[in-house]
Amino acid sequence: MAFTTFRTLRDAIMNVAPRIKDILAAESDPMKVEQIIETELASALDSIDIAKVLSDQDEEEMEDGGD
Repeated sequence: MAFTTFRTLRDAIMNVAPRIKDILAAESDPMKVEQIIETELASALDSIDIAKVLSDQDEEEMEDGGD
């Protein structure tokens, strides 16, 4: 469960740079660049639904017989 959660988190964060590179390249205001980066990273972190991960794990354990 932890492996899957952290892999998903890693993927979400690693996708930020390719997604915003053109926006940042066109931006000359350092404060605006910082704001864009912070917003995108926060969005990536918020995209991880811990409750869903835990729920999925519980379902898998029930299917496996509780092991």
